[in-house]
Amino acid sequence: MREDSFFFKSGDLRLERLFYVMFGIEILIFLIVSALPAVNPTLLIAFKQEQSTIDTQSYFPMFLSIFPSNLRVATLEFIPALGTYFYLDSIVVTSYILALEGTSIGISGIFLFLSLALLPHTWLEIPSYAVAASTSIYLLYYLIKRRSDLRQKAKKIFYMYLFVVLELAVAGAVESAEIVFEENYPPPANIEYPLLMWLPSIPAIIFLIILYKKINRADYGKLNDIIEQAELQA
Repeated sequence: MREDSFFFKSGDLRLERLFYVMFGIEILIFLIVSALPAVNPTLLIAFKQEQSTIDTQSYFPMFLSIFPSNLRVATLEFIPALGTYFYLDSIVVTSYILALEGTSIGISGIFLFLSLALLPHTWLEIPSYAVAASTSIYLLYYLIKRRSDLRQKAKKIFYMYLFVVLELAVAGAVESAEIVFEENYPPPANIEYPLLMWLPSIPAIIFLIILYKKINRADYGKLNDIIEQAELQA
């Protein structure tokens, strides 16, 4: 039996602890890379054009632009082994874009990241990528080291994917509302109204935290054993 440690308990990999590490890495990369001076006019223009295309849409078309795009990124991050690469690549690219934007207007990109951190969609969206990346590592571990236990863990992994779908859907809905307020209301409403999105977002975040912990802590292996025993007795 493997000794208990930060990442292991009773021989099982602690998915929640793995999430904490991946989320910490994500925030650290954002803080470091966004603070770097960066100049790439071609990339910045391409990003601005893409952003303008989304920002000029009405609410539902905007949501249908944001949510599927974010879900595609998260889905790639679930892939064993490759998921970590996609995870780090998406964080670095996003942080670099912030650095480019900041440099173009004469400030550090870290201030742009901190301004995004004031908006609720940020704290709905970025944890979902850490959930995807940590689950990818979790899946890889059981594929390589404990394949005999993989069947027991499959349901948890599947539920984690559904969790990310839900979280990104909520994040996309909130972000779309924030952008509509920013683009269609005059000051100071274009600042106040996006911040008011914290009112529905806080209960959503609390619900998602509770749901994540419930999915993570449920013992699906024992549940499967009970079902199998019942089937044999029948």
